[in-house]
Amino acid sequence: MRMKIGCFTLPFRKYPFAQALDAIAHAGFKHVGLWPVHEELAVFRHEPRQEAFVREARKSIAAAGLSPTVLFGQHLPLNDAEFATFEIKLEQAADLDCRELLCWGPWPWKTFMKEKRPDADWLRDTQACFKYLPLCANKAEKLDVTISLKPHCGLTAASKELLQIVQKVPSPRLKVSYDGGNVSFYEGLDPVEDLKPVAAHCASLIVKDHVGGQANAAPGAFPNVGKGKVDHKALLAILLQHRFSGPVTVEKIEGETLEELSASAKESFAVLSGYAKELGAG
Repeated sequence: MRMKIGCFTLPFRKYPFAQALDAIAHAGFKHVGLWPVHEELAVFRHEPRQEAFVREARKSIAAAGLSPTVLFGQHLPLNDAEFATFEIKLEQAADLDCRELLCWGPWPWKTFMKEKRPDADWLRDTQACFKYLPLCANKAEKLDVTISLKPHCGLTAASKELLQIVQKVPSPRLKVSYDGGNVSFYEGLDPVEDLKPVAAHCASLIVKDHVGGQANAAPGAFPNVGKGKVDHKALLAILLQHRFSGPVTVEKIEGETLEELSASAKESFAVLSGYAKELGAG
């Protein structure tokens, strides 16, 4: 079973979309995850379809020799206006041939790790999220796009919360995109142990390494894969036990300049390809 090893355009967001695609392709990746905004490109305008954008984006992706896998979304909808925008994003994912829209739920913090929001506000958002989730899943089923829920504090904090969601709103198009770096950073948990309860529900894996304790965001806190404490090889091994074949997509790499980012992308591809080979999925 071969892994779909890819890289988000997110680390290259300060550069034109085509340059990001070329850098990712030259690093060795065959798959790409799409970040909504680049230097000259705003993906998520509040307009239906955007046929011209989709046509040009697909042309650029194909010219780079890449296959799109995941479209970076935003928080799950909490009201009618946000649901309308969410429907557009699902349509855009389908039109871009990204079969997965990456999302996350509301979180309880007013200021992360310092001040929480009022309980009434948190309860309101949680209830609203579960009100709209079945509608989101229904729309996703019609478009053959998977909504993947990413660990990101609050309602989608880690495996316990993610498992509760997919059990409460059962749908073949509502899955998990596990992010060990976020679980380490936001929750201070061991991603390898945390993944196990929800591994069978994972559609994809986000690759983001982390060093230091909970909430450590100091310079160098998110190094290239293999240089931190998140054991991505072990995470992949667990997922493969559940016949995982989804995207494995790099979200964070070291560097600021195009040259530095390109070198980090190449390094990350080599590390992940090595893991895949060792696990018999290369």
